[in-house]
Amino acid sequence: MKSVAILLVTEMSVHPNLLLVIQQLAPVEIWCISHSEQYSPKECHWSPTLEAAIHSVNADILLFLNGDGSYSIRELSLFLNSICYGQCDMTCNRLKSTKYLDVWASVYYEWTSRPVLPISPYLDFPLACTKEIAQTAANRIIDNPLSVFNQAVSSNYRIHYYHHVSYEPPFIPSFYDSFGPMLTYEEKRKLTQLLTFLQEKLHKKVKRGGYSDGGRRLRVHEQGAYSVIEGSYKNGESYYGEQKLSIIIPVRNEQGTIQQVIREVKKLRPYEIIVVVNGSTDQTSSLVAQEEVTVVTYKEALGHDVGRSIGIKYATGDILLFVDGDFLVLAQDLFPFVKAVESGVDMALNDLKRPSNIIHPVTSIKQIFNLFINQKHLGISSLTAVPHAINRRVLKCCSEEAFMVPPLAQGIAAKNGFLIEAVHSVDINPLNRIRPGENQVAEGLSRTGELIIGDYLEAFYHLLMEGEDLSSTHFYRKRYF
Repeated sequence: MKSVAILLVTEMSVHPNLLLVIQQLAPVEIWCISHSEQYSPKECHWSPTLEAAIHSVNADILLFLNGDGSYSIRELSLFLNSICYGQCDMTCNRLKSTKYLDVWASVYYEWTSRPVLPISPYLDFPLACTKEIAQTAANRIIDNPLSVFNQAVSSNYRIHYYHHVSYEPPFIPSFYDSFGPMLTYEEKRKLTQLLTFLQEKLHKKVKRGGYSDGGRRLRVHEQGAYSVIEGSYKNGESYYGEQKLSIIIPVRNEQGTIQQVIREVKKLRPYEIIVVVNGSTDQTSSLVAQEEVTVVTYKEALGHDVGRSIGIKYATGDILLFVDGDFLVLAQDLFPFVKAVESGVDMALNDLKRPSNIIHPVTSIKQIFNLFINQKHLGISSLTAVPHAINRRVLKCCSEEAFMVPPLAQGIAAKNGFLIEAVHSVDINPLNRIRPGENQVAEGLSRTGELIIGDYLEAFYHLLMEGEDLSSTHFYRKRYF
């Protein structure tokens, strides 16, 4: 059996019952890592940093514990068994509840193509590993634990996760001090770890993290291979006070639905309707031309969301409403988005509701991004989903091209202080046309799912690489002094 040293990492004093418990494990050393030696019990060696302690330990195995809580001796003994007898190189705590940590972990596991494990890749304590692993990653175990976990998996270290150890933290009001859009201690901690990891990996993998953009024509604004037919439908009388409504509809091969969609949106009494036809090989173009709308036609397909960006270029209204041409949303469900913008909202999003028992990388990354841009109240609502509406003043800070990557436009708007709200819920899942492989697959991610994750990684990339430091979300434990 290998020798064990225990490292108690704490921001304040060590829990009074903890030493009595861990002494029963007969460790060769106990270290207390805290900012002041006066908080370290006399039975412990003291170190102000975890890195210094790791390089001073005289044991084969290091067990990391939160020093401010209490543990069960039985659970800790079972937790250490496999690593003490040489059956693995790292032992992680098995999760009993996955409903919240999976929101964060699912993004990591998807992006790194790792199999989903019943443990947290954030390496929360308790954690046991060989001295070799600890010394290799000494300066990252707290600041960048996701990177440490990724390195351990990539290096083919044996990782066990067979036992759960319960941990009872002390009640510290600041850890739970959250109301409305504020982030809790745990949200800040997990988010900071993920952002640190993302920043490190995106720097190596470029802005989309290896995900395709589906062949978007990103330079389409500079190209001239298109035609514009100005429609005669111009409603000179504005129903929305001094503000005019422009409706933008991108379409490709939607001859079965586009006329119905156009006739429905006319009930909103818009000033203009702009239909961007791209890559259509059916009768879509001729059907649209019959509806007295402005038609912008491209022979080639532009790719996801590019048509919306083109529509912005030609829109002249104060309120811009975006709908898709492949399914019908009734006027009464579109009206709340327009009225929200008329009433002062700058970006009115579809209020998406995620079922509490479903965790998916796409919905998870939407939630994480909204936390990052300090928009916790949005949940998983996103500019990716239609219908949505914006006020023209957003375009002063956000270019038309940014709307080709919807999360990027949403992040820029949040960064510049524009008011973003999820104003009305329209369930578009049963309305979307089923496209095998594109938006529906038997398992894994569809091409649309991969596109969306790539868009969010690109948005993270731009904000992080520009040195964005949103103090309300970036957070580190004060364990280094």
